[in-house]
Amino acid sequence: MTIFSFTNIRPPNAGGNTVVAGINASGDVAGFYEQSGTEHGFLYSTGNFTDFGIVGTVTGLNDSDQVIGINSGGAFIYQNGNFTYLNDPSGSSTYPAAINGSGEVAGSYKDNSGVNHGFIYSNGNFTNFDDPNAGIQGTGVAAINASDQVVGDYLDNSNVEHGFIYHNGNIIEISDPAAGSSGNFSGTIVTAINSAGDVAGFYFDGSGVAHGFIYHNGVFANFSDPGAAPNSGGAGTFVYGINDSDEVTGYYNDSSGVSHGFVYNGGTFTNFSEPYAGGSPGFGTQPTAINNSGQVAGNYQSAAEQGFIATPVPILGGSGDYDTDGDRNGELLWQNLDGTVVSWDMNGAQLASIATLAQVPANWQLAGTGHFAGAPGSSSNTDAIFRSDAGDFLIVEFSGNQIVANQMAGHVPTNWHIAGIGDFNGDGKSDVLWQSDAHDVLITEMNGTQVMVNQFIGPAPAGGQAAAVADFNNDGMADILFLTPGGDLVMWEMNGTQVAVNQTIAHIPSNWRVATTGDFNGDGNADILLSSETGGQVMLEMNGTQILVNQFFAQIPSNWHITGTGDVNGDGKSDVILTSDAGDHLAWQMNGPQIVSNQLIGPGSPPSSPPQGAQASPTVATMNGQGSELRGDDGASGPAPDSMLGVLRGADPHALDHLAAAFGHDGHFLL
Repeated sequence: MTIFSFTNIRPPNAGGNTVVAGINASGDVAGFYEQSGTEHGFLYSTGNFTDFGIVGTVTGLNDSDQVIGINSGGAFIYQNGNFTYLNDPSGSSTYPAAINGSGEVAGSYKDNSGVNHGFIYSNGNFTNFDDPNAGIQGTGVAAINASDQVVGDYLDNSNVEHGFIYHNGNIIEISDPAAGSSGNFSGTIVTAINSAGDVAGFYFDGSGVAHGFIYHNGVFANFSDPGAAPNSGGAGTFVYGINDSDEVTGYYNDSSGVSHGFVYNGGTFTNFSEPYAGGSPGFGTQPTAINNSGQVAGNYQSAAEQGFIATPVPILGGSGDYDTDGDRNGELLWQNLDGTVVSWDMNGAQLASIATLAQVPANWQLAGTGHFAGAPGSSSNTDAIFRSDAGDFLIVEFSGNQIVANQMAGHVPTNWHIAGIGDFNGDGKSDVLWQSDAHDVLITEMNGTQVMVNQFIGPAPAGGQAAAVADFNNDGMADILFLTPGGDLVMWEMNGTQVAVNQTIAHIPSNWRVATTGDFNGDGNADILLSSETGGQVMLEMNGTQILVNQFFAQIPSNWHITGTGDVNGDGKSDVILTSDAGDHLAWQMNGPQIVSNQLIGPGSPPSSPPQGAQASPTVATMNGQGSELRGDDGASGPAPDSMLGVLRGADPHALDHLAAAFGHDGHFLL
């Protein structure tokens, strides 16, 4: 199973929706955005946007950053500031659908009767073609590979969809035998082809439910995401991209009508959602393409449509103080992309050594770390929990850099997921928090590798997602922080499996999320780090359910992401670990909301400069002594808005415009 970091794609001049059309081998993406009622094309490469003016649409790009689309001059290829127009002389309008590495474009043109026909454009010449079985709407084109194989689909005269491969004048029909043949949603739709000629797409069954497929040498391999709701009428599993390893990407709709992305590879699904995607019907995450590095590009819906890049990254084993050799400097436990599990022995931001601890099969994932065998500060070292794609979970106990126990602990259905690790009953041993796809919550109390209690707690507040497990009130028992679809932060202070306090502590806008938690000021209470869609970072220092400090402290570029926390220098204060899309790692050594050290870490560091802007902001805001307003360093202050306790003023113009801190008990969230 793969873990992704997300880069949000929104050009700085965007005033409305942003749409990403494709991704190339280098991870560059192209698309268009809305500004003042017009669409502008853009190319995004290594953190920089190139705007190439008003367009009607952008449809794709190749590995040379040639971008295709339509503007007032018609269909175009854009590269390095220059436009080449390719309007099929046989048609009244031309639609370029895809471009391969040689700059050959495939698409369709519309004749004077409104019928679509396929074409390949190469070096100024058009080769036009039609599927002979196409109905009155004609032939549509979706993709082209390096061998000039073109795929697309058509509606027959009974309004049933069929796919095809066109190559050198020959057409192979692609109709999944499981596809339905009647109704508004029926037939086979081809969306993508890789360099080997393997084809991906989806079909609608007889009930109108979509299912994915890969077509290889005349054989269909069909699949359906287990999270997809079996609703009729256009729901199901939709496939839009395939790479040369036959990894496919697309999205599925859950029972609430929310879309979620997936990568499917050899029978295994990795499901994901862009962290800022909306959770209401019609919202969600919709991938459109995948490159050979496994990077996924697509779009998500929240207040407006935005683009994203999802990059596979190593897994940092949870949140806490990692220490496998007992020196009290926090070690970092990683699962690399190749499945190796390694421990980085840290001395501050210096990497003292790396120890390879294990090789994990591709269907197992590092899901967190904790002290399952004993309390922190004792002779026990940090342990790890792993989860398989089949739902099994096991505990690995360490002594130094040696594995001393490796035991299967149980099996939990795959619609339940590990949401956090913490000591809920105060016995000094870590327990496991689970949350289901239906947002129910369950706690497994552990004694080493033994399951002692498996207790269903109930539904999460307002359909919320468990965002963190940490001890916010310093009572020795872990608590749970939820983020609801409406933006409320709700805290459950726990006493074992009992919810002792259930309180809404704040409201955050939809473009903010909980990035991580840790005790950043060393007072024994866990604090909360919030990240914005635009890279702003805000720290909430906590005392139970009370927000003591609410401070904007940093702005980071879109290609850097908060990975987790660990006390790398052993000072008793959590530090922040960041990872870039290029695979570099950075440690912020923290003193409350102040970054006291900003240093690249890891093998061969420094491989590049630290992210620009990853330092304390010159303008911050904190809660004043009365808790009735927020005051920035610029001296601005004022009365709190109705029903809110303050407005955050910081360097990030999008930072927590309305951070509400509700300090009373909210009976709406009582179980």
